[in-house]
Amino acid sequence: QASGREASLEILPDGTARIALGAAGGSVDERTQNAIAHRATCRGPFAPLPDAAATVRSLSIAPAPGTAVTFLTDRGRIAQFADLIREGTRLAYADRGFCVEHAQWLRSHWTRRLDGMPGYAICIPPLLSLLLPTLLKIKDASAMRSKQEWKKEVEAPLFALVTAEHDAPAGWSAAGVTLERLLIAATAQGLAQSPSAAAIEMGGFASRVVALFETSGTPQLAVRLGRAELPRRQTPRLPPEHFTTWENPTVSPPSAI
Repeated sequence: QASGREASLEILPDGTARIALGAAGGSVDERTQNAIAHRATCRGPFAPLPDAAATVRSLSIAPAPGTAVTFLTDRGRIAQFADLIREGTRLAYADRGFCVEHAQWLRSHWTRRLDGMPGYAICIPPLLSLLLPTLLKIKDASAMRSKQEWKKEVEAPLFALVTAEHDAPAGWSAAGVTLERLLIAATAQGLAQSPSAAAIEMGGFASRVVALFETSGTPQLAVRLGRAELPRRQTPRLPPEHFTTWENPTVSPPSAI
């Protein structure tokens, strides 16, 4: 769409997503194209925003059908949400299966792989990025990691929560479209973003999350938003052809991807 094409999304019975691209010729949105190219997750601390409410107003987007975005700026509620994230993080890192899977996606600072999370992306020293995958498999990091996450989350300037009416593949895909629009809008505003799923995926806290954000539906993902205190660095990205199949060989991916 940013490159001037209409696009539609269809979820097939096997869970595969089919994206139909229309002919080029529409207006090119260079600001959005630039945001797509430069968006990066920032897992470090965020500085306070001078006016969180004004920031929320600047992030007005059109959610995909069946989804919604709700923002949290109240300091007391953010503290309560941070407590849920701390407990969810503790539960996650106390699970050996989670730690083993998580370790498989960690990479060193010097990785040449195009997937996973290099050490610089999670704000750890270079040497630790070599050791962390092994340490996670043999050490209980639940207390340390939950404390680290709580400190970042409790100081967050604001949170956004994406919810879906239907907790099923179609709802997940629609929530993904909404999340994409939110992250691109935030990047265009110069805001850093960091996803937070611990309070949603662990501990059965979904109803408490919905109550804190005063919304409805099933929580899909929360996002911490603000101004990054540390320099952001993009991680390597797999090319589109690695995970897509083009049914029409005469149509190439838009350059914005």
